[in-house]
Amino acid sequence: MQRDGRSFDHRSLETIRLMAIERVREGERPSAVIASYGFCRTTIYKWLRAAKAPGGGT
Repeated sequence: MQRDGRSFDHRSLETIRLMAIERVREGERPSAVIASYGFCRTTIYKWLRAAKAPGGGT
């Protein structure tokens, strides 16, 4: 089941995003990480790209 990120409040979605990025940086496959949260596969790549950008957080 895929989840719609709009159903989460901002704080919860941000927490999920940070945990997912950290798991990928620790060596897990992006597709496996995002599947464990129930989001669309392309979402993790958007998050990772944003995190690499200057001022992207993490």
